[in-house]
Amino acid sequence: MEIVEKEKWEKLLALAENGDAEAQWEVGYYYEEGAVDKLDNLLVEKNPLKAFDLYTLLAKQGNQDAQISLSNFLSTGEYIEQDYEAAIYWAKEAIKQGNSGAAKNLGTIYRDLRKPAMAFRCYQQAVTMGDTDALFDMGICY
Repeated sequence: MEIVEKEKWEKLLALAENGDAEAQWEVGYYYEEGAVDKLDNLLVEKNPLKAFDLYTLLAKQGNQDAQISLSNFLSTGEYIEQDYEAAIYWAKEAIKQGNSGAAKNLGTIYRDLRKPAMAFRCYQQAVTMGDTDALFDMGICY
């Protein structure tokens, strides 16, 4: 559960309803995780399927944060049917926009698929793009 101020949540909802893509992604994030206020009152009930729907809409519009989130949903299969092919597609779409985290995530997908050479290349790409955390993942490939 995330902590968010009620005023911030209400502002995010208003922005999202007016088409603000960043606010829409953040609303999706709070639906994915759930949120309470500082006094631990429930503000946003956890609803991963609603988050998935928002991420899908935004990913199709080119939002790279949503593309990564959607890729994560699809690769883990935690709340929806696992679909590695779609997960790889959305990670690659975010990479095209220069997102180093997507390259790291793609490496993890390939690692899970037992394709260490491909995983290594993705981690290496993530490092080249500035994600130094991927160095650790590169080491795991050995």
